[in-house]
Amino acid sequence: MVTNTSKTAAAIGVLAFLALSTPAFPQQHLELQFGVRAGVPLTNSFASDTPVISVRETVNRPPLTVGPTFEAVLYDRLLIQLDAMYRSFRGRSQSINPPTGATFELRAASFEFPVVFDYFLSKRNWRPYAGGGVVAGHVVTGTIESHLTAAAGSVETPFEGQFFLKNQLPAYVANGGLEWNTVGLAIRPEVRYTHWNRKRGFHTKQNQVEISVGFSLRRSR
Repeated sequence: MVTNTSKTAAAIGVLAFLALSTPAFPQQHLELQFGVRAGVPLTNSFASDTPVISVRETVNRPPLTVGPTFEAVLYDRLLIQLDAMYRSFRGRSQSINPPTGATFELRAASFEFPVVFDYFLSKRNWRPYAGGGVVAGHVVTGTIESHLTAAAGSVETPFEGQFFLKNQLPAYVANGGLEWNTVGLAIRPEVRYTHWNRKRGFHTKQNQVEISVGFSLRRSR
């Protein structure tokens, strides 16, 4: 956790340095933007490979990811994005070996902090871009509610506790999209692929694809 926090702090520090150093750059060389990004995962974000044949496990695909985004545009060509993306999800683990059994209900939230470097392929109002980066920080926290049945006809015993997902960093990002500039607003639809370090048990799925759209306030030109 200390390593993840340090990477996130370093990324924020770099962008903060750029912001504080703005007077040292000609305006056309550096532009700072702030906005929001929302997307839809095309793949499941989480999975479980617990090797128990008497247990049925399912994890629902998150319906939406959303969060603030902060960008620095250098020389109207290089785009540095720092996002703070939130997604919620649910999972269920159920014993299929009667008469005894247990059901576990999982409710959790994920916070990801990707830092992505993109290069614009032109300088028109409509211009494609592509690049890559890393996930500088990742936190998954939530609750597990269990219902245990000792024997047929007995009373269920509920239980609720908290959990934290294992560290799966480093994680790498590749993306591509199209920027559309309007007066005071930059719109960036894109496709983003994230590759996570593999862990056994309940884990962030190793390969993920998401489509999203970012809306950022920009200086009028």
